[in-house]
Parts: sequence; structure tokens; C-alpha cells
Amino acid sequence: MAEEIWAVFLQSGSASVDFVLMRGIAAENAGNLKLARRMYDHVTRLAPDFAEGWSRSARLALSERDYNRAVNEITKALNIEPRHFYALWTLGNILETLERPNDAFEAYEEAAKIYPLHPEIKARVETLGKNARGQAL
Repeated sequence: MAEEIWAVFLQSGSASVDFVLMRGIAAENAGNLKLARRMYDHVTRLAPDFAEGWSRSARLALSERDYNRAVNEITKALNIEPRHFYALWTLGNILETLERPNDAFEAYEEAAKIYPLHPEIKARVETLGKNARGQAL
């Protein structure tokens, strides 16, 4: 099921945009963040209604410590596709980095509603949930 969801997320409707996105992903995985940034910027310019392009760009912005850009781009991704669990996961990561654990917990909970078996999402919900309950005591 997860593979089927990813297959949908990775399709922009344009073979050219999909190709550029895959080049960006490959560059990011190889550690070539400059090339990945250029590719993701092309994707978001060519296909501004493609949630995965914004999501990947936001994730890269987070790793670049460009938090304003990360928040802006992940918001665009979620406005386009509110059920994008990877974008919700990324939002949680951004909010944790910004030291907003309660908001991060909410983002992870939303992601878990969509993909409850995702191990990393599940782990963050459990960890932040324990912390939130501990604070309430």
C-alpha cells in the first residue's frame, strides 16, 4: 500500500517534471545538495501545483537550516495535498527543530492517521506523546 501511495505522490502529470524530480532525489541521496536544490527549484517553478515538489524542497530547506523556507514550502505542499503523510512528517520535523514539540506532535498524529504503520512516524508520536503526558502531570 505504501508503495502505491508513493507512486501517486511522485507523479506530477508531466514526464519532464517527474524526470527533474527524480534527478533531484538522486542528487540529494548522493549528497549533492546544490544540484538537488537546483532540481527542486525547477520542479516547483514548472509545476507549482505539485505537492511532492514542494515537500522535497521543504525537506531540503530543513537540512539547509533555512527554516522560513522550509515552513513556507511545506505549507504549500499541505495546501495542495493535505493527506500527504511525508509532508506532515516533514512539518513535524520542522516544528521539532523550532522547539515546538506540541505542534510537532499534532503533525505526527495527523501523519499517523494516514499511515499508522510508518515506523518513524509511530516512534515520534509515542515519544512526543509521552513527553506531552509527562508535562501535563
